Amino acid sequence: MSGEKRRYVNVEEQELRRLREQESRLRSVQRNLPERLNAVREEARREFQQRLAPPNA
Repeated sequence: MSGEKRRYVNVEEQELRRLREQESRLRSVQRNLPERLNAVREEARREFQQRLAPPNA
């Protein structure tokens, strides 16, 4: 025996729907996260470069 115990619970349909919607949103964020991080990094790099550049006279 593995010692694994199983327990079954009841979840209201409305709560199950809410959890599934949240799961869907989380998966979407996880899928888009690398792209979003790269965009933030690029914007920060541009701002940094602008601040280091000498002002135009």
